[in-house]
Amino acid sequence: MKYTTVLTTVVLSTVLASTQAFATSETKTIVIPKAAMAAAFNAALQGTQVRLDNYGSKHPKKKKSKNKYEVSWLSQESYVRLPGGQTYYFDIPERSTKVGSLARYLRHYVSDMNSQSIQVGAHGSGLDFTLHFESQGREIKGKCIKRIGENWSPCKNKLDRDMQLDNAWVKVHLVPVAYKGGISFKPVSSQHVDFKGDLKILSKWCSIANDLCKSIGNAIYKKLRGTVRQQLAQRLSSNALRTAVAEQVKSKLNKIAPNWKVTKVKSQGNNFLVTVTYPVPINGNTVSIKSFKVKKAKQAMQCPGKVEFSATIHAKHRHGLSGKAWLEYLAPVKGAGKKLNWSMNGKGSGSATSTITQTWQNKNSGYVTGKTRLVVQWKGTDGKTYVRKSKPVVFQRRCLPTASGTLSTSGVGSQPMRSMQFSPLAIDPPSRAGQ
Repeated sequence: MKYTTVLTTVVLSTVLASTQAFATSETKTIVIPKAAMAAAFNAALQGTQVRLDNYGSKHPKKKKSKNKYEVSWLSQESYVRLPGGQTYYFDIPERSTKVGSLARYLRHYVSDMNSQSIQVGAHGSGLDFTLHFESQGREIKGKCIKRIGENWSPCKNKLDRDMQLDNAWVKVHLVPVAYKGGISFKPVSSQHVDFKGDLKILSKWCSIANDLCKSIGNAIYKKLRGTVRQQLAQRLSSNALRTAVAEQVKSKLNKIAPNWKVTKVKSQGNNFLVTVTYPVPINGNTVSIKSFKVKKAKQAMQCPGKVEFSATIHAKHRHGLSGKAWLEYLAPVKGAGKKLNWSMNGKGSGSATSTITQTWQNKNSGYVTGKTRLVVQWKGTDGKTYVRKSKPVVFQRRCLPTASGTLSTSGVGSQPMRSMQFSPLAIDPPSRAGQ
């Protein structure tokens, strides 16, 4: 007795040749309150520091110089330090102002201004990242040099030329975006950075030369503001920082799993709508055999002939799902048909039905009972191979004799099998039937 199985449909053009990264994935949008997003950014940006300082000891060491530009207290110690520890130094120009027609100049410097606190809060469609500076001592140091003969040296009078810059802060407007699978912010321009402080001129000397002091103070403040805005925008836009923020912000948001990929962030009211792509595992519960039944339970037929079965496979999702399928014979003898390829492609769950045929021939003149079941095999994303077997189907077949009393290999029982096409199931037919 011989049995031959052929599992076939028209091969669909959408059959996956290979499974690519994130092929087994689905997309959904989750709601993140802006307060929660601000808290995550606040944690990610902790460690950011700004120092403003270009004031040091007098140089050159000697008391006098024939070049007025050599008499200076300039010492560049300003920097932006990022959370990862990367430190970027920058220069703040020395402010030099001539005093009237006298051979005398005022030098002003920024002294030891350090950011001391960080706060991130929701603002409009984005977030505001604010660094506050400490307010201790005189932040603007004033010095005087004069010329006597050909030599320049510090002024001998002890007039107070210092100024204060209280309640200073720098604020950066951040726009959250999807970045490298996480949530970071768009590159920052200087237009998104603001710097403010309360400039106070308290010295007795300035009460005499009030207009000059105000002019000097405003010039210092304007230059300092432009420098801070430009430097902070440049440093915060580094790819290294934005990548680190993307990873840390995602880790702080418990609604987003570590293996999810953020693809879009959109502001809506008091929330951010975050679109994520997440992998859907293929495991032992992904595929099931919804039905397997013989089309005619009892039939007399010309032999060899075809026993037709209808098989329906159901998948919880169909992203790049593929495997092997075959018939397993349980009676009247045990055996197995050829393993054939099958694949399902598409989104979401779904079922697909196909016609499967088993070649039957028998020399007995009476009915013979057959018992067959369907076996479906696939590989999971965990690397394991899973198998599902249908319940056995029982049927009866009797081979009709020919006029000469011998078996026929053609006629009614050898009608061509019917191919059925159901998206998304696609079975690749073998080159020849297995024996």
